[in-house]
Amino acid sequence: MASPSPAGSVRHRGAAAGSKKGPTAATLAVPADKELEKLVKINKAKAPASEWDYKLALVIITILAFATRFWGISHPNEVVFDEVHFGKFASYYLERTYFFDVHPPFGKLLFALMGWFVGYDGHFHFENIGDSYIANKVPYVAFRAMPALLGALTVPVVFDIMWESGYTLPACIVAAGLVLFDNAHIGQTRLILLDATLVFAMACSLLCYIRFYKLRHQPFGRKWWKWLLLTGFALSCVISTKYVGTFAFLTVGAAVAIDLWDLLDVNRRQGALSIVDFGKHFAARAVGLIIVPFLFYLFWFQVHFSILTKSGPGDDFMTPQFQETLSDNVMTSNAVTINYFDNIVLRHKETKTYLHSHPDKYPLRYDDGRVSSQGQQVTGYPFNDTNNHWEILPADGKVIADRIVRNHELVKLRHVVTDTILLSHDVASPYYPTNQEFSTVSLEDAAGSRHNDTLFEIRMEPTASCATTSSSSSATS
Repeated sequence: MASPSPAGSVRHRGAAAGSKKGPTAATLAVPADKELEKLVKINKAKAPASEWDYKLALVIITILAFATRFWGISHPNEVVFDEVHFGKFASYYLERTYFFDVHPPFGKLLFALMGWFVGYDGHFHFENIGDSYIANKVPYVAFRAMPALLGALTVPVVFDIMWESGYTLPACIVAAGLVLFDNAHIGQTRLILLDATLVFAMACSLLCYIRFYKLRHQPFGRKWWKWLLLTGFALSCVISTKYVGTFAFLTVGAAVAIDLWDLLDVNRRQGALSIVDFGKHFAARAVGLIIVPFLFYLFWFQVHFSILTKSGPGDDFMTPQFQETLSDNVMTSNAVTINYFDNIVLRHKETKTYLHSHPDKYPLRYDDGRVSSQGQQVTGYPFNDTNNHWEILPADGKVIADRIVRNHELVKLRHVVTDTILLSHDVASPYYPTNQEFSTVSLEDAAGSRHNDTLFEIRMEPTASCATTSSSSSATS
């Protein structure tokens, strides 16, 4: 018969001793396990209830956000503050009329999209603060609904930011409540302004980055890529609404830089990443947070230029080459061919004055003591006059019938009334000592010693309309 094992003897002795001295560790293990199971069950029971508390609070806050943003949104029924700008831009989009603005196009495209949804044709241009929407039949409530919607959604996004960051329910409610009842935010999101779009996109970028950061221990998975790319898209919406959104890039960029630095920390629980793995992380973030936002930023401009195909108030801000691509542009629709020996008028783009001359001479001495050439006066004149007419002559003097004036050719300009040739020489002008004086000389002098001073280069960069007169061409310079 086998003798009892030592372990069995130990257990027997322990049990016997325990009967005299009290409960042993073995006897205590059973109630301890029961207590642990009880705590686990309580925790499991509490977790769903706690999550439901968060969800209930989120629903209530969202309802309040929509109520505060949409209540009485039709008042006032007049143009308010910067609605004169962004409402006008929406109308230009709907008319496909080219305009220029300092802000990127994304936020304004959203207003145009809303106008398109309700069938608005863009006939009202929001010229003055106080203009009536009702009298001009403008669907202003639909326009205001766009920022109100984004402003209302910003509140639950703030709540989610706090929730995802691990804060308690009261902290989440307080943070969302500060935005919910902020008068400035409510006021801005009830008008046709870009601020609602900007703030909403900024909040979304923070929320998406937090969700991405929480997946840092599961890199390169589907969810990891999803939240990384959504962060990049949200950032692109920020920078595509207003350039002040650059600060959102700096905020997220600082967090990304710290995260990348931590990946190289030797004290990290999983250990520092190898250079190859770190390069993969860096490249993924560069694609998701730099390249993707930049591509979306360019995409909105592509949409912008694809819509605005007609000539409009923004033409003068663009190059002549760009203006020629717009339909109905006066520069192309009224352009005429200019031949040598045509009579033309030249108009200054900024001052809107015509190149003008008359028989009067410059005074020999100006009030400041400077001396002039005492030649024939050449000035800018704001009105139509026969003294604005100049004949365009070939620099080489060769007379060829119907010879077209071409870009970068050298020409001479003859003042028709006084039969003299325009020149500029090394004499100070009457009002600006640093500028050269313009005057005229006789045909003989222009063909002789003053020939080089009378040559001017033609540069075909018209910026306004070209018209024709009864017997001569009229150009604008």
